[in-house]
Amino acid sequence: MMDEDDDVLEHINKLKTLAEQLDAVGAPVSEDDLVITLLGSLSESYQFLITALESRADSLSWELVTSRLLHEDMKRKEQGGGGVDGAAHGQGQAFMTRDNKCKGRPVKKTGACHNCGKQGHWIAECPSRVHNDAERYRSQRANVAQDEEDPGDYLFSVGRTSSAAKPSDMWLVDSGATQHMTSSKTYMRNYKKMAPVDVHLADDGVVQAVGTGDIVMSMKTPRGMKKGVLTNVWHIPKLSRNLFSVGRFTKDVGPVTFESDGCFADNKGLKWQLGAREGKGLFELCMTPMMPDEANAASSKDRQGDTTSYLWHLRL
Repeated sequence: MMDEDDDVLEHINKLKTLAEQLDAVGAPVSEDDLVITLLGSLSESYQFLITALESRADSLSWELVTSRLLHEDMKRKEQGGGGVDGAAHGQGQAFMTRDNKCKGRPVKKTGACHNCGKQGHWIAECPSRVHNDAERYRSQRANVAQDEEDPGDYLFSVGRTSSAAKPSDMWLVDSGATQHMTSSKTYMRNYKKMAPVDVHLADDGVVQAVGTGDIVMSMKTPRGMKKGVLTNVWHIPKLSRNLFSVGRFTKDVGPVTFESDGCFADNKGLKWQLGAREGKGLFELCMTPMMPDEANAASSKDRQGDTTSYLWHLRL
């Protein structure tokens, strides 16, 4: 539940991250459920915005609700915290008290609740939402590990593959991972075994990172095909998906920005797409790993003077 003094953008991002974590372990959250959860978690001072949104005849999308919410938050900050969305004013006379409680003539619900579909109440008052939220919270606790007692271990929102399953070739852009990770060392060069490190998964399981190596990636940019080297990529054989760490890339290479249609990197004055949106806040990496022989041939050409082909090349 969002408190009155919580940051709206941070609250939205927490819900998006949680949805990403659940999707990564095979328990995807629908857009409708995500919208319902967001509206039901807002603080009481946003009740009139919720009323205005639920009064709309069209369906409520994630992008619509979050954009209206962020717009309202910006207006409140500009007005010193006292602003109320203009659409909400048309629903009744209201004012904000010092403790941020909405008071005034109550608004009668005339449409169907966006949660249960029944008439006569709003989503924030929906009896079934309380039950559903409790069930969803228990499910989230079961699927997303919360390891606060052992900061030396690593917590990632990924699942395991069965022994017979082929490791996925998909790479996901992960803002929570502290390292780049892959289930296969096929594309690795300079591979080194490492003392096993426990990695805690979202399904409460534990797998181990057993080695590190470098992976050369190719990508399409406005200036043609370029290459970059991901260094110290962790080899975790039982991962179901490969993960590209935003934090690691930001530290080693440069900033990453998230926009409606994807995420983008800015390096050497060149902005290029890092990931493509796949829905529910997930981004698939817009890079292709190169086989070691192919990467070595490219490195040989680079040593002969073709240095413009690399966007970044970090030394170990």
